[in-house]
Amino acid sequence: MTARFTHQTTFQSGEAEVRNISTHGIGMFTKESVQKGDLLLIELSISSEQNERIHEAVLGEIVWVKPEDNQGSSVGIYLAQMQKVHPRLYSHLRFLEETIALPDEYWEERAE
Repeated sequence: MTARFTHQTTFQSGEAEVRNISTHGIGMFTKESVQKGDLLLIELSISSEQNERIHEAVLGEIVWVKPEDNQGSSVGIYLAQMQKVHPRLYSHLRFLEETIALPDEYWEERAE
């Protein structure tokens, strides 16, 4: 999924590939210049379990940046107060987390 974002200090816009998303964070890849501590307003559009579109603009803080072969960077973004500020999106992400969560036995077998 591709997401658009706006840097909240410079107001520059950019695009990123969302690699993972949860109730507390987003992992993305972007070719834009970003750094730890940056605040981004990220525009998301996700299909819900009822096939309805959830459109949200969430504010997140970059908590880590990992450069990737001079092609861009992977970034980890913390999303604060999702349940309070974006209850519909939070509810859907929580549903996904509970639905696709693999049991501990799955991970234990792979650790051996």
